Amino acid sequence: MEADRLRWSHSVFVRRANQNNEGSNWRHMGALSEMEHQNARLATALRELYDILESRAPQWYTQEHHERAESAVRRGGKASADAFIELCALLEDYAPRWYTKEHYERCRSILKLLKQ
Repeated sequence: MEADRLRWSHSVFVRRANQNNEGSNWRHMGALSEMEHQNARLATALRELYDILESRAPQWYTQEHHERAESAVRRGGKASADAFIELCALLEDYAPRWYTKEHYERCRSILKLLKQ
């Protein structure tokens, strides 16, 4: 009888612990998927800036800029954020005519996301 009671209380304890972990796992998975979503947005935006600069090839877009951006597109992660910030600043400094208001707004929204 005592063994049954101990088994029952142990199983209740384990079940409650698992329920708490499940809730925490769902929250963690939600945060992780949000982070993955943000990383995907950053990667897409970086690729767009990279493609624009590669197709236009302005003189002020140096080989060094090209290599860093290309590397960031391939590797992702922190390199993507750094390269994106650098390319946005470069485009804002030179403000070419082909850098549209939509490009600018897209950069601003991603930069805002990176600051969070």
